[in-house]
Amino acid sequence: MGLALSQKSDRKRAMVRSILTPLDGSSAAEDALPVAASLASRLGARLSLVRPVSARSRPSEGPSGVRAARMGAAHAYLEECAHRLHERYPQLHVVVAAPIGLWCNAVLDIAALERADLVVAATRLAGDGIAHVQGPVGSGALALSRHADLPLLFVPAQAGAITGVSTRPLRVLVPLDGSPTAEAILPLVVHIGATLPLRATVLHVIPAQGFSPAGATYCERVARWLEEHGVPAQVEIRSGSAVEEIGAAALEHADVLALGLPEALPWRFGHSAERLLRTARVPVLQLRSRRTEVLVSESGITARTVVPALG
Repeated sequence: MGLALSQKSDRKRAMVRSILTPLDGSSAAEDALPVAASLASRLGARLSLVRPVSARSRPSEGPSGVRAARMGAAHAYLEECAHRLHERYPQLHVVVAAPIGLWCNAVLDIAALERADLVVAATRLAGDGIAHVQGPVGSGALALSRHADLPLLFVPAQAGAITGVSTRPLRVLVPLDGSPTAEAILPLVVHIGATLPLRATVLHVIPAQGFSPAGATYCERVARWLEEHGVPAQVEIRSGSAVEEIGAAALEHADVLALGLPEALPWRFGHSAERLLRTARVPVLQLRSRRTEVLVSESGITARTVVPALG
């Protein structure tokens, strides 16, 4: 097993206490609000609503008071969203922020300031509205997916899987390929499972017409590790295209798809993961690993290790 499984998981230390949801004023971005509010209520977490304000003036705007007016409009919009959430969840602690700056950077800055444990965003989130991605993924969601190293939960349109689950454990599909990068999602699943009942399916996809006893043994070891840390788990082996089989398994029997991804580098964002983000019909929980470099004494060799991006 990789590094993620060799670490001891403190279930009480790392519960989700703060959730952040970025908005852009569109109804598409508000797809995330029901899921974010439901999770925050069930986990007892604070919910932060964020709508960044661009510092750039538009051609049609005058120079005076433009930024203040946009900030006022953003705050009013966020307060209205918070009011709607309070009508359904009266005890929910909601805070709002309208920072100034580049959209993705501003969201991540507020996430750091609020010490957010989880970002819940709509898959169709466009962000600043300057650019869009063709298909079901907005440019804001794609930017967060590529650049954030904290846990992200992307909510597709009309996703009621999480909000509709209250009488049974949440079904989490965890695809693994044996790498520490993929395994980095496992401690996060355990941390969420400390307060939210979960049932995990450990999925391994092998090439078509292939057979991998080692893969099945590996998945069984992972399932045992999850059960030892309080998350009931089962194993599923499929053959075929990884993206297609993962998507099919998620659609058939999962409420959430959990992915451990490589560090976001300019030349490696994770093509397969982005395909899943575009096609998944269920929310996608994502955690990118970050790479640490340690100089080994005497040998002068630099050792690179993938570690979970958890605090």
